[in-house]
Amino acid sequence: MANIATWYSTVLPAELLESFERDLPSLDLKLQPSTTNKGQVEPKFRNSKNCWISTTHWMSGLIWHHVMRANRENFMYDLHGFDGEVLQYTSYGEGGYYNWHVDQGLAGLMVPPQKIANLLLTKEEAEQWVMMQAQCVRKLSFSLLLSDPSEFSGGDLQFNNIGQYAQSFFAPREMGQVVIFDSRIPHRVTKIKSGVRKSLVGWVVGPRWR
Repeated sequence: MANIATWYSTVLPAELLESFERDLPSLDLKLQPSTTNKGQVEPKFRNSKNCWISTTHWMSGLIWHHVMRANRENFMYDLHGFDGEVLQYTSYGEGGYYNWHVDQGLAGLMVPPQKIANLLLTKEEAEQWVMMQAQCVRKLSFSLLLSDPSEFSGGDLQFNNIGQYAQSFFAPREMGQVVIFDSRIPHRVTKIKSGVRKSLVGWVVGPRWR
């Protein structure tokens, strides 16, 4: 198994990002205040807006390719697929941030009803997803930066390593950067000082302890 603080990154071509941005109006996206892992809006902990994009969108295929490559070369986890079969499009305006958190832990095994309602699933699909969550956990997380770093200040993706020699470090600030990391790593998005930071994030699940 890879070091828990190891992360992997690659860069998608600007042409693909521009094509994705052109696709967004056709998806009829409606940004809503972001919730925490508890399914609650808590501006003092997380201040951003987001919406959900189905993994039927072509962008998910590109991200999946890089996740699988990172998993082969580094993490070597047993993986099933995207959590909820969705990607999260997130926008941080001036003053926006997301405090320290982990994407997977014992508390994350509880599935709040508000979250299921936002996953673009039918009742039957939601029930199947809940059953899978009882057997699966988030193993890898990813973040794709959609904004040019020159268009915003602040808004750094920061990690806090775990272990005897724990120290914090930052992900590279580059448009099209895909950062793939162990879902147990504490991380945050620092406060936006100016501009808007847009990203596409998500999680990949697999069976527990494998």
